[in-house]
Amino acid sequence: MNWRQKRIFFLAVLLGFAALAYGITQFAANAEAEAAPAPRGTPGSSLKYLEEVGFGDLVKRPDPEGTPTKVIVGLYVIDVGDIDDVKQTFEANFAVGLKWKDPKLATGKKGVVKRYDLEEIWTPHALILNRRELTPIYPDYVTVDDVGNVLYSQRFYGHLGFHLHLRNFPLDEHVLPIEIVSGRYGPYELEFINSEKLTGQSENLSVADWEILEGHSTTGTYYFKPLDKYFSTYTYKMDVERKAGFFLWRVVAPLLLIVFMSWMVFYIDPSHLEAQVGISATSVLTLVAFQFAVGVLLPRISYLTRMDFFVLLTSFMVFAALVEGVTTSGLATSGRKDLALRIDRYSRIIFPLVFVASILIVFLI
Repeated sequence: MNWRQKRIFFLAVLLGFAALAYGITQFAANAEAEAAPAPRGTPGSSLKYLEEVGFGDLVKRPDPEGTPTKVIVGLYVIDVGDIDDVKQTFEANFAVGLKWKDPKLATGKKGVVKRYDLEEIWTPHALILNRRELTPIYPDYVTVDDVGNVLYSQRFYGHLGFHLHLRNFPLDEHVLPIEIVSGRYGPYELEFINSEKLTGQSENLSVADWEILEGHSTTGTYYFKPLDKYFSTYTYKMDVERKAGFFLWRVVAPLLLIVFMSWMVFYIDPSHLEAQVGISATSVLTLVAFQFAVGVLLPRISYLTRMDFFVLLTSFMVFAALVEGVTTSGLATSGRKDLALRIDRYSRIIFPLVFVASILIVFLI
């Protein structure tokens, strides 16, 4: 065998070994893919895998078509922490319990309870619709008793979103909702039913600047436009009222004092121009500085609230007192002091009446 024949023989052996190695790896890869279960994170693949291993009936809805599965809901609010006006969120600690009946899961033995992962059986696919940053405390699983009662319970802690309308600030009232929605089933397939016994809230809640009233629950539907479908919902709502005492003493009372200070010009001889202008200018500067100081206490929104109207009202009254003081001083220096004194006397009555009437309009209407 010459060198050329040896070279060809050597190359043929190498190609044979390469083809054999490729065939072995492909066979092993196919065998591993067939033996491995479908990923749990994908509903369709999980369902296919469960059907293959004999759990197909378990992941089907318990009731026949046309009959909605009744899911009893209990929601108990353990605590409400902070309510953030700017982010429109509230901090909550609450427990949720869901109960439905699935006879095919019954253990058949009294006192015997079986546990399933959520991916192994049919569930309502309940989601917290308005969750922002919410953390479940316990592992996710369900328990089933001897007659097929399925119980899911979980405790959540974190932040949920809600809608704020602050036109009545600081006398505003809002609703803090905890919204549960089925991520898969509509009202003809699933019906949420409130459990009066298991639903409610703690009497002592941590939030300090709000008064939280007794909550109530409602059931309904949520329309998801991209799918053009309605989904069953359960909502627990807590009515809340802002405690206005903080803003009364920190904002309203100081502004009233600034306005009253500006009215001192009505009691000073109009011929004393320096004294009148000094009091009026001091009132204006104090008002401006105070507004900068309390700006961080007020919500940053594009529309005017009752508090904004009150601040504008006090600014107008202080500026009007400045104009009145300059006017009467001008009249006194031009020899019309009697008219200036008469204007001062009228101002002592007109300014307070206008101010009180305006306050009533701002806060009561």
